[in-house]
Amino acid sequence: MEKMNFIAGTWCAGTEWAANINPSDTDDVIGQYARADAAQTKDAIAAAKAAAPSWAVETPQARAEALEAVGGRAFGSQRRAR
Repeated sequence: MEKMNFIAGTWCAGTEWAANINPSDTDDVIGQYARADAAQTKDAIAAAKAAAPSWAVETPQARAEALEAVGGRAFGSQRRAR
């Protein structure tokens, strides 16, 4: 399962993929995660700086709900069956 980067509200593939390996079973590759290049990293930092003022005035509950929504899209429907 491949996981992309979330930059400025858009899912982006990286220039490379890195394996996420289960530390208790190093033969178990859990997934592949996108590695951002320098340009994507700069874009992500710029997006984070732009979002920081509005994020800072949100309530803790609103921030938790936003993170839950993004996490649900990233991991919820793709959780690994054991």
